[in-house]
Amino acid sequence: MTTNSIVLIVVAILVALALAAMVAIFSRKFRGDRRLLGGATVLGELAADAAVLEHRDELRTEHDGRP
Repeated sequence: MTTNSIVLIVVAILVALALAAMVAIFSRKFRGDRRLLGGATVLGELAADAAVLEHRDELRTEHDGRP
């Protein structure tokens, strides 16, 4: 192996470790944000949005039904 290929391998390893560290940091941050939101998951957020839309539709129906 030449010196250039060894340097390239070392640089590639360092870049891979830096990317892995960034992924770990951001996943921990977003996990903390979800915990602050009450442990909301994607499905939980979709269910909450659906409940809000259903309630809005009910209010609209009540309002339109009145004389």
